Amino acid sequence: MDNYFRIDVNIVAAAVLVLVSIIAYNRLDRTDKLNRLFLITSLIIVVQLLIEAGTCLINGQPGAWVKPLSMILHMGLFITSPILTLCWYLMIRKMILPNLKMSKGRWVLVFVPLFLNLVICFLTPFFGWVFYLDDANVYHRGILWFGAMAFTYFYILISIIMVLQKRNKIMKEEFGLMLLSTVLPIIGAVLQSAFYGVLAMWSTVAFALIIFYLFLQQRLVHLDKLTGAWNWESFDYYISQRLRTTPNLHFGAIYFDLDQLKEINDRYGHLEGDEALKAACKVIKSVLRPSDIIARLGGDEFIVIVESDSRDIVQDVNASISQAFFEYNQTNTKPYHLEISSGLDIYSEEYSSFTQFFHHIDKLMYENKNDKRSERDKSMTSS
Repeated sequence: MDNYFRIDVNIVAAAVLVLVSIIAYNRLDRTDKLNRLFLITSLIIVVQLLIEAGTCLINGQPGAWVKPLSMILHMGLFITSPILTLCWYLMIRKMILPNLKMSKGRWVLVFVPLFLNLVICFLTPFFGWVFYLDDANVYHRGILWFGAMAFTYFYILISIIMVLQKRNKIMKEEFGLMLLSTVLPIIGAVLQSAFYGVLAMWSTVAFALIIFYLFLQQRLVHLDKLTGAWNWESFDYYISQRLRTTPNLHFGAIYFDLDQLKEINDRYGHLEGDEALKAACKVIKSVLRPSDIIARLGGDEFIVIVESDSRDIVQDVNASISQAFFEYNQTNTKPYHLEISSGLDIYSEEYSSFTQFFHHIDKLMYENKNDKRSERDKSMTSS
């Protein structure tokens, strides 16, 4: 009966997570990579919880079949544990740095703990490194048990570091949820390590995933449904908080307007106009740096915050975006081209408010649009 009391937290956590996962499966956009990672991670942790519960039920039970089954179940737990926390790290990374792709070298470094864990796990049945089973089929921790835990929680630790380092890119009300959901697994690991026999590790991960689902729901409120960029309300809140907390910090801004969207809507329909907006946002995101932020202000208007006080760098970002649109149009099979007009500058103390600064770059954007229109009219006249 004591075993059943030990595993009840796992059973409850698994049941609640299954329910949340079903809700998430029906409500979230499953084409979104972050949402897919959440669903995959939830499935893995449910399996982990049930396997861990199973190992407790057969621990110390007699029978020739118990020892090999227990060995297989424990091996499964220790092999998949870092895979689970790696998925967690990828979720956090995708949430904070959606446009940043890891280099091959960084991917290799990320997989080192996973590889080392596999090595010691596969050798454990022969040497008892991570765990061993005595003659009575009772489970015991091995000399490298803490090493296996270190490999597993390496990904959680770097997730926490990432959250703290990139907190300026996270909404204030979302920061607490993200940090709490990342710290909870660490608390569970400490409890299970300190109090042998307590099942707290995977149940805390399950509850952390439930909190993360609340974060995904909150994310839907802050993102523009069509393009995935920040919406106006989120951007306005971010700017007001930023100027309140760091009023002397300079940064660049580029204000974009998608040219001839009205013509696309009139000629090909509003659904095609929506596709043009999504494509334009995707093109802009493809060249943004990890520290930059894009928001859709409404209609065909976008703004990018560039983390730099150098006008040259902001101009380089703008030039990269223009080049990306040129390359897109070279391969685009649509019956129209995507073009943008832009205005940019550096926000500084010379502006009494961000509103004044916004009017300034808005004016620059319309000057750019009018210049392009004039050049187009001259070209048509001369031809």
